[in-house]
Amino acid sequence: MQLGGGTGHAAMARGGLEETQCRQGWKGVRCHIELSCTQRCLKNATLFATDVRWKMANHAIAELNSLPPAMSFASLTRLLILAALWGGSFLFMRIISPELGASATAFGRAALGAFGLIALVAIMRVPMRFKGQFLATLALGAINSGLPFLLFAWASRSLPTGYSAILNATTPLMAVAVGSLVFGERVTGAKILGVLLGVAGVAVLTGAAPLSAPLQAAGGITACLLATACYALAGFLTTRWIAQRGGLDSRLVALGSQVGAMLLLLPFAAWQLAQEPIALQRVPAGVWWSLLALGMLCTSLGYVLYFRLIADVG
Repeated sequence: MQLGGGTGHAAMARGGLEETQCRQGWKGVRCHIELSCTQRCLKNATLFATDVRWKMANHAIAELNSLPPAMSFASLTRLLILAALWGGSFLFMRIISPELGASATAFGRAALGAFGLIALVAIMRVPMRFKGQFLATLALGAINSGLPFLLFAWASRSLPTGYSAILNATTPLMAVAVGSLVFGERVTGAKILGVLLGVAGVAVLTGAAPLSAPLQAAGGITACLLATACYALAGFLTTRWIAQRGGLDSRLVALGSQVGAMLLLLPFAAWQLAQEPIALQRVPAGVWWSLLALGMLCTSLGYVLYFRLIADVG
């Protein structure tokens, strides 16, 4: 009985030992599985974090690549000269338009601008190679010069020079609106803030006083805003029609655009002169000098600088 009991106890002991070993073995397997899962999760998390970092880096690089190129000293100089020329154009139009009328002023500006550019191209011996883009430059001239010249000349008869300059400074704001509505570009708060600060700066510098007849000036304000919308649209079209199709010498783009503006404005000027003939001998000499400066400097030179800036900076 004792022997049988000892055998039973030994069997029970072996069974307990095997059970303990089994439990320890299963615990080891479970620990190994848990460790493997933990390592796999850490590896996946590391790969995910790396992928996120790469995506963020690529997104940042794409954002940087989408920014316009930094403006060089030469481009900044051209921009400042252009700002001075086009700022002075409102003073000249204020002098000319009451004497010659809006349509004749706009046509005279475009015609003198075209003749000045023809002389410039001839003197500098620029090859007349439009690369099949001559019609595009004519269309740009109608949008970027013809219509704005007419609208600003008409507005100058009822608006002080300072107000025309302030409204002209809304061109970047119009560019943001046109880019978003027509071309699907993204609008950022920084863009809008920058534009508003620029307009406020022009308002402070010009020191525009309150309008004495705001209702009469409403038409002039509307005309100026339409002109700036034309400028904004033309900026995008210049990039798409000219810059993205191989580019073109800025002097040729300016020449073609002024020819297009002149052709557009010719019937308006002819109709005005037929209705209201101008007594040329009664026009002060200062008006003719102002028209010459408006056409040769503000237009001929101004648009060469403008299209060069679009080609270089965008």
